[in-house]
Amino acid sequence: MVDLLPDASNEEVRAFVTAQLEDRPLRPDPGPYPYVVTRHFPAVYSSRRVVWDESDHSEPSDVVIRCEAPFEGGRLRDEACALVVAFARAQAAATGFRHCAVFAERDAVYVDPGGTTSASTDPPRWGRSVNRRPGGA
Repeated sequence: MVDLLPDASNEEVRAFVTAQLEDRPLRPDPGPYPYVVTRHFPAVYSSRRVVWDESDHSEPSDVVIRCEAPFEGGRLRDEACALVVAFARAQAAATGFRHCAVFAERDAVYVDPGGTTSASTDPPRWGRSVNRRPGGA
């Protein structure tokens, strides 16, 4: 586990976590697909929408994963899925947090910080998002 507040007391950590949750609604899932979820604590996450081209990048939390032709016949190609999972794997290793590449309502790949992946039909949902809002709040 990554210690984000190494010199903080338990009360300071609790206050930090509470400040991240205040006025943030429960969300079933962020959509559209695909997106990558970071699990910070149980039921506390952030998500990043995947875009394939810099011109589609509209939100600060978007992640650009370059793929010339991510879709074929209206479906995400295996190559594009592999790129999203590779991004989630790199983020998990860098942050020490579990990540999940979500491709559809019932199609996801969980990635542990050690690099282990597991396919799932149950992507994360109904947690509190700690994505930054406009204005840095």
